[in-house]
Amino acid sequence: MAFFRKATLAEPYQSFVTALSSLLTQQAGQPLPLCRLNELAREQGLYTHAYFGTLGFSKDNKIPAGELLVAKDVSQLAKLATEDWQTEFKTDTPQEKSCLSPWLTSKERYFTLYVAPTTFGAGKALAATVLPKTKVYQNHPSGEFVLETFGELLYCTYRLDLALHPQLEENHLPEERIAPPLTTTPLLDVLTEIAHQRLSDLDLQYLFTWLLQYSAAITATSSLYAPTPKRICQLRSWSKLRLW
Repeated sequence: MAFFRKATLAEPYQSFVTALSSLLTQQAGQPLPLCRLNELAREQGLYTHAYFGTLGFSKDNKIPAGELLVAKDVSQLAKLATEDWQTEFKTDTPQEKSCLSPWLTSKERYFTLYVAPTTFGAGKALAATVLPKTKVYQNHPSGEFVLETFGELLYCTYRLDLALHPQLEENHLPEERIAPPLTTTPLLDVLTEIAHQRLSDLDLQYLFTWLLQYSAAITATSSLYAPTPKRICQLRSWSKLRLW
């Protein structure tokens, strides 16, 4: 049976849903590491959201869950509508109980499965909301390009956070308990300042200029190391050398 046939989501969400259907079919009735959901999402290019689970009845005593138990019968997943998945991947709420909860449980008591925007997902959505409202953005000829560059910078810092904290999403710790600190935090702080109109137009102009310089530097570096035909020939000739 094909799961999620009614879902018509934008990419990369649709790819994730399709891959998820195959995974849960294969794992029906078996344990599944919770981190596998997030690994699968990243494999499909989905970095805006992540899953985490908690164990415990009391709010103050909840601990992260590490393993899921897939239901023996997952055929009813096909009844999830497009709206269910759109709610699953919202970015304006800190966390929601996942629509997968009826089919992804735990051997432990008092388990809850959540989905939440990542710092990248929340930051990208916030940037798309607050930056276009500023006068500097509206009057800047490269406003849209700056917004895109800011999103790329958020993505780079989030990938670095994932490298520094392999269980970042699964543990879902408060920011003050994460060491070393997240590299996305300063960027989110800037967006918060903009949202509360605490940055002057001069500060915003400087931010826009810096982002354009950052993008130019990245582009230049990428071009320097791009595999051009000349560079490919050089690499091929170097590979034939033998150093004794």
